[in-house]
Amino acid sequence: MIDTTESLNTNEIGEYLDARGIDLIAFDIDNTLLQTGKYYWDAWLNFGVEIAPLLDENKEPQEVSLEIKELILQGYYKDGKQPKLVDQRVLSGLKDFLKEEPSEDIKTRVKDYYKDFYIKSPEPFEYGIRLINIFDKLKRKIVLHSHAQEEWTKIKVQLLEKLTGVNLPYKATPIANEKDGKTWLEAIEKVNSKPENTLVIGDNFESDILSAIDIECKHLIWIDLRNEGLTQDLILEDDVELIVVNSLEEIPSKLKA
Repeated sequence: MIDTTESLNTNEIGEYLDARGIDLIAFDIDNTLLQTGKYYWDAWLNFGVEIAPLLDENKEPQEVSLEIKELILQGYYKDGKQPKLVDQRVLSGLKDFLKEEPSEDIKTRVKDYYKDFYIKSPEPFEYGIRLINIFDKLKRKIVLHSHAQEEWTKIKVQLLEKLTGVNLPYKATPIANEKDGKTWLEAIEKVNSKPENTLVIGDNFESDILSAIDIECKHLIWIDLRNEGLTQDLILEDDVELIVVNSLEEIPSKLKA
C-alpha cells in the first residue's frame, strides 16, 4: 500500500526545492547521516571500563570511564570541535585524568584497543537513509562532505550507497585541515553545481552552516543536536534561509513552498 502522507510530503518538498532553484543537496556525514558521536562515545566508555583498574582502584570502573569520557569531550569542545585521531583524543583525556603523561604501557593499550576503529562505519540514522532516497526520487543531485580521512570516509559512503542504492559523490576534508567554505565549494563543484542552487544540511554550526554561508549558500538546515539554539547576535542576510531542527525526522515538515 502506498503511504499517501509520505507521497504528499515528497511533493511538497519538490515544490519547495523548485521554488528556490535548488538542484543539489549537500549533506555533512558525521552526526548528520551517521551516528558518529555514539560510535566514539561507546568506544571511549568501553575502553575506560577496561583500563580503569590501572588508573584508580578505589573507584568503580564505570565511574572512572564516565570521568574520562567527560574529559575527552571537554577537550573536544576546547579545541573548537576540531577532530583528532581517536587514540590522540583518548590519550589527551587520560592525561587530564591522571594529571600527568600516561605511561608507555597505557599508550600501547590505547593504540592496540583502537587499531580497528577506522575500518568500520558508525551506524546510520535510519531517517537519513529515507531522506537520501526522497531527494534522489526528486531527481536532485546529492553530495556528501566529511571532516575525516579519505579511507574512513570511503567506508562510510560505501555503507550509505549500499543502504540507499544511490551513487553518492563525496568530498573528504582531512582532519589536519579546516572544513570551511573552500572545502564546501569543492564538494559542490564536484557535482557541477553552485552554492546558490544548494541546500546544505549539517550538524556543526561553524564548519557546516557558517562556512557554507561564507560561499553564498542561501538555503541551509542546521541539525541542532544539543538544542543550543541560535545566538542572539547572529545576523543573516535577508536572502539567507536557515532552518533549525533537532533531528532529521523534522526536515520534511519544514520544506514547504
